[in-house]
Amino acid sequence: MTFLARLTTCLCLAAPTAFAQDLPLGPRSDFGKVVLTDTQAAGGDGPITLEQMIGGAFDSEPAYLYPEVSGYRKLGRAVGRLNVLSSLGTGVCTAFIISDTHLMTNGHCFDHKGETIQAVSFIAGYVETGIKEGTMTYAVNPVPLELSESDDLDYAILEVFGKPSREWGELPLSAFAFDAEAHVGLPLIIIGHPARMAQHISRKDCRVAQRNPLAENRLRHTCDTLGGNSGSPVIGADDRKVIALHHAGDAKNGVNFAVPIALIAERSAIVAKLLDRPAPKPDTVNADLAEQMAALAKQAEDAREARETAAAQLAALVARQAEATESAEQARRAMDAYRQALAEQDLDARITLLQAVSDEFSGTVAADLAVGSIGDARRTLDQRAEQVAAIAGAKAAEDERKRLAQEKTELLKALEEARALAKAKSDASGLRHPLLELSAQSGQDRNTLLTKVWASQKSNISKLYMARTVVAARGDEVAIERLLDAATARLQKTADNDN
Repeated sequence: MTFLARLTTCLCLAAPTAFAQDLPLGPRSDFGKVVLTDTQAAGGDGPITLEQMIGGAFDSEPAYLYPEVSGYRKLGRAVGRLNVLSSLGTGVCTAFIISDTHLMTNGHCFDHKGETIQAVSFIAGYVETGIKEGTMTYAVNPVPLELSESDDLDYAILEVFGKPSREWGELPLSAFAFDAEAHVGLPLIIIGHPARMAQHISRKDCRVAQRNPLAENRLRHTCDTLGGNSGSPVIGADDRKVIALHHAGDAKNGVNFAVPIALIAERSAIVAKLLDRPAPKPDTVNADLAEQMAALAKQAEDAREARETAAAQLAALVARQAEATESAEQARRAMDAYRQALAEQDLDARITLLQAVSDEFSGTVAADLAVGSIGDARRTLDQRAEQVAAIAGAKAAEDERKRLAQEKTELLKALEEARALAKAKSDASGLRHPLLELSAQSGQDRNTLLTKVWASQKSNISKLYMARTVVAARGDEVAIERLLDAATARLQKTADNDN
């Protein structure tokens, strides 16, 4: 529904009263821009509704048509466009400088259907549509210092940063005392930014209304305005001071509305101080205004806390994502190292590589797998060692078996030689074996030697030859037979063990 449709509906239901102008809304991307396109300038629900034109044509003049040295341009230096950002979009109003740190505009410029105002800026020096050279933009506190309901006095006092008054000056306020009879037709000037355009000056047929100039705390005037003129200063053409704050229009009755500065001074401590008037008493301050200001302050604080919480959550999420990425990268590197370790064929080298994976990448799946693989490799090494030991034992047993077999063969040969020697001696006593000659020179000590040698627990071929030689050398046949019998018994025992 357009503003005109809403306005007509209201007029049908109630007596004529002041209606705040629609706040022209454009996309959020408009915020911060000086120049807005024609399409953007339409704003709101569609094409511009000329509901505040008086007399059938919009006679407000672009400010650039006047030279900079003219009085109108000098008055307009302190007037700028107010950009108000919310989630609904970017709204535009007019505001003007009243001190080093204060702007004045309409309260309804901050009525965004319950949405929190996120940012506000003030653009000064925009006098020719499409030309941003020479303009300056100032940050504004999004929480008004003073704010009234739009159906009350509809004013807002804002805190502006950067002291724009030093560059652009300020408009003096006047608590003008209107006389319903004396001031009929009083000439006025309105300077503002209609329809999101550059600065316009309304002065043709711009005067106090001829009928009922004051009604319900409103000054009625016939100056041409459009949506976007909300918050424009109503300036007395004679003394060039702001005597009212434009805020609404009634297209049906052909009249516009403004709030007298004198009434605002009764509510606003800031305006009262600028006018050097006593500050309003606390009990005269609108309780709803104070409540609304507190609510706005709380909304701003809640929004700040929400932003901080969101920022903290985002930072935590980014940290977790980075940690997860690092963990994934570490897991990948660990698994690559694990696979390389498994590819090593030498088990001792493999165990060393697997142990390095377990130590360097502790806590990863690859590290756990490496620990298990180390155990497998060590068990394999133990099995191989057992196999090698078994093979070595079998080889040693085979060697011992062969040695014993050789000993058996040599022993049998020695027995045969001993028997033959004994028999030869008995058959031909005149013959002596060469060893007998050799041993005859040794005396009785050889028997002692024989006893010690034969007492050994382990059989040895060299011992057998020694025993044979010693006994044969002594020529003691009885001793030879005894030794042969003992050797035969031991040989038989070895054969039994082999079986």
